[in-house]
Amino acid sequence: MEARGKTVYLPVLEVKDSPRFTWRRLSLDVSRCFFTVEEVKQVIDMLSLYKMNVLHIHLTDNQGWRIEIKKYPNLTATGGHMPNEGRKGGYYTQEQFRELVEYAASRFITVVPEIDIPGHTAAMFASYPELKNAVTLDLNLNIAGQALGALDADDAETMQFVEDVITELAVITPGSYLHIGGDETMGLSDEKFIRFINQTRQFVLNNRKKMVGWQEICRADIKEGDLFQHWIYLTGNMDQTDEREDSMISGLPPEVLKLLMETFSRAGEDVEKGVFKQAGAIVSPSGFVYLDHRYLEPSADPLQTDEQERLGMPAYPKQTIEQMYNWDPSTFNPLLRASENIAGVEAAIWCETISNFRELQFLLMPRLAGVAEKGWFKVEHTNWDEYKVRLSSHPPLWEQADWNYFKSSLVDWK
Repeated sequence: MEARGKTVYLPVLEVKDSPRFTWRRLSLDVSRCFFTVEEVKQVIDMLSLYKMNVLHIHLTDNQGWRIEIKKYPNLTATGGHMPNEGRKGGYYTQEQFRELVEYAASRFITVVPEIDIPGHTAAMFASYPELKNAVTLDLNLNIAGQALGALDADDAETMQFVEDVITELAVITPGSYLHIGGDETMGLSDEKFIRFINQTRQFVLNNRKKMVGWQEICRADIKEGDLFQHWIYLTGNMDQTDEREDSMISGLPPEVLKLLMETFSRAGEDVEKGVFKQAGAIVSPSGFVYLDHRYLEPSADPLQTDEQERLGMPAYPKQTIEQMYNWDPSTFNPLLRASENIAGVEAAIWCETISNFRELQFLLMPRLAGVAEKGWFKVEHTNWDEYKVRLSSHPPLWEQADWNYFKSSLVDWK
């Protein structure tokens, strides 16, 4: 190491480097756990560090509505402060959202906002009960924070609401894409779902934006230029169960289990339809890039035991960071081909088990770095044994940013 202040001369060289995929993204759930503007800026800084270029913000869900819509103030007055297992409520004003967009742009990151419709609508119905619910099933899901419900495509007042929201969101979003959700519409008929997505897609196009949605939107009349997010993909590592997971599954009513199974059993058909319709795919396989999996290997720091046991979805099998690194975006699903169908790679962090920013950091890192690498390098240039050596030198960067991270025992941290 040269002494500080000494001039160091480097040889003349040429660096040729470019990403494998155009889109390298993170989906951040601020509905189930609200994060401040300054906290989201720290996430943006971490994305920039790892050359990721899209922040997809999941702004609405059953647990909360997090973006100001001036025409519908109750969305934030009521929907922004839903009962949420003791977590604080909150929302972003349009000025704050613009601030985040500008901050991200200064770091070459595009913000894609998501309004999750027609399902995941408890906060909407609480804010405006006159909106029509197309789901007539009366079931107790027995899942914290979840409720059946979906906006009705055949109700004029409801669809006017949707158009108004899309229009306001488009005005404050300089990027090309709006994410309309479209997932897990349990209890909604296919016919109503397709009509809803088709109408909402047209609202997006009318505002000179392009549409992104979860993979279920492939059932509607999507086309080339649209993007669907392929998320339903389990790794099959279901032997890593525990009492929390068994309790969650066994506690669901039979009718709810049936609805869930119907949702997941159609996943392959959705992707095949999207490919046939020439829409682009964002690959977000839940088994590899859902970063709210619990860590399987022990931490090198025994003080992290409590965080490791508490944080992460109990319904997912535990996974090591090696298992979640060893996948290939272009081959995990033979229906997709990197050169033809795949627009990018996106990790997702869901916040059902998270109550503050330090806990979010713990689940994001070090796995986010591995997702970023899969989005940049061809898989033949990625190798776990070589990667974990490089990864071991990253903690000084995280610690300088006061970033909490899981100290996996699989890595010899420097």
